[in-house]
Amino acid sequence: MWPPSPRSPAGRQRHIRDILTATGIQDGPVTLDRLPAGVRASLAPHLAVPLTPLVRVEADLTGLLAACIASSLVTDVAAETSV
Repeated sequence: MWPPSPRSPAGRQRHIRDILTATGIQDGPVTLDRLPAGVRASLAPHLAVPLTPLVRVEADLTGLLAACIASSLVTDVAAETSV
């Protein structure tokens, strides 16, 4: 659903981006303590809730990798070069 709800992670991220853009701050890494006090105050409610990925997948990566190696979808180069 667009636009995202202000309470959703995507909505909070959008508001944060909008606040930074409105104050002339370019996209990219931002150090919070280097921002002006007014910008930090505007961001505070959005940063009070930890941002989480939009999709979180719990997976057994070791098992998935072993299955890929067994099916030849992935080659274990380390095992081949140690012989």
